[in-house]
Amino acid sequence: MHFLVDIALAPFQTRIHARRWLSSILFLGLAGCAGLGPVAMWQLSQFDVLTANPESLSAALAVPETIRLRDGDASLHLGYQVEGEETPQVDEHFEMRIAREDASAPEAQPGETVYVASLAPDVAERMRAAQKKVVQLKDQGKDGRGTFSISFDGGCFAGVRPSVLPLRTFLRFEPDGPFIQMVSTENVLDNLDGETADTLLTKLEPCS
Repeated sequence: MHFLVDIALAPFQTRIHARRWLSSILFLGLAGCAGLGPVAMWQLSQFDVLTANPESLSAALAVPETIRLRDGDASLHLGYQVEGEETPQVDEHFEMRIAREDASAPEAQPGETVYVASLAPDVAERMRAAQKKVVQLKDQGKDGRGTFSISFDGGCFAGVRPSVLPLRTFLRFEPDGPFIQMVSTENVLDNLDGETADTLLTKLEPCS
């Protein structure tokens, strides 16, 4: 289960999602544009995946302070599939570095840690090459569907296994620009049935 936020930015589809233990909690029950204010919607509508500076892209995840994330626990995906073709012409995944207590991050609330995921310069260059390839395909008249996503794929907990999971998520497209809040929930488990919530908590692994 990894469908979380799905906002169309024609011809691209923009998503923020997560897998593994985060796969069910980031935005479950908050599909589409639910919870987004008009300012956030307008800012997202101005985002162009193909001209964006990869080094300026970042995502922030605010979680309970007992949750730990590290480099490699987030990745960015850029894909493009030409209409009528079974295999994507572009299908690139880029590992993101994780910063804790980043000065540019949204302010943490009591009992919360905010992590910021971004691309290292060398990884950003690889993304630029992927963007260029998509542009070339479109210039050749090869229409299709593109996918851009940022995924938080890992994490562990310190101390006592959490029984509630408050969560806030953000996106930023400019290095000095504001983080756009996507989702805020006091307990994402409230969006799950009891069995699914119990399964999710059981899958959370203690930090080594």
